[in-house]
Amino acid sequence: MKSIAVVSGKGGVGKSTVALNLALAFGDLGEKALLVDADMALPNLDVLAGVSSAGLVGDFALGEATLAQACVRLADKVELLGGSPRRSAEIVLPVCDRVLMEGREFDVAVFDAATGLANGAVELAERCDVVLLVTEPEPGALLDGLCFLEAARHAEDCRILVNRVSGPAQAQTAAQALAAEAVRQSSVKPGFAGHVLEDERFRRAARRRKPYLLAHPFAGPSRQLRKIAKGLLQPRNAGAELELAPSGSGGSLREAA
Repeated sequence: MKSIAVVSGKGGVGKSTVALNLALAFGDLGEKALLVDADMALPNLDVLAGVSSAGLVGDFALGEATLAQACVRLADKVELLGGSPRRSAEIVLPVCDRVLMEGREFDVAVFDAATGLANGAVELAERCDVVLLVTEPEPGALLDGLCFLEAARHAEDCRILVNRVSGPAQAQTAAQALAAEAVRQSSVKPGFAGHVLEDERFRRAARRRKPYLLAHPFAGPSRQLRKIAKGLLQPRNAGAELELAPSGSGGSLREAA
């Protein structure tokens, strides 16, 4: 089972929306996918997906339910292990460790980590095969993303996804600047996973509690998410490397936005 931690340096960049639709994209590719809400303090994937998973993760954490019993179905080949707002964030890592040990029936596990550096997000990232940093082309998101890359410097495979962009050029500029600063400040060289275009229909889908990929399967962002999912299944190669932008004293991140 390939494990992917979806992380962000700050809230509001669309991390959970990306994680949800990415798991569905894996299903579209024929992969049996498990989506884990690893933000136990503030879970929201069940709300975004329009399903109910209340209390099931607590039973799983206590050993009173198997992984299969604790999951709810989102789509063909896609299951969700939801969070529970009544549970402490302290159960995040034990639950995720158990998923990593017992999830052999799945081809890929997507962990939607807590925002920022708290509640086990960094530790979870360093346990997973791939770290997918979701960011936006704006200074605050890029600078906070840099902080996460520095904190998770021991992760073996970090890749950047630039969300809500106007086009590929904007995504490349932001990702190159972020990667250059990460190399300069912590010797971490992240790869480029891809980008997702801005689309107001993401917000409408969230309000309707229906995942974007199911509501708009043939839209451009849905195709981009499938392409990203396909790339994440592969080892990082030259195609995922970024030509680093010239780095300065952090100003390049502000200019990239």
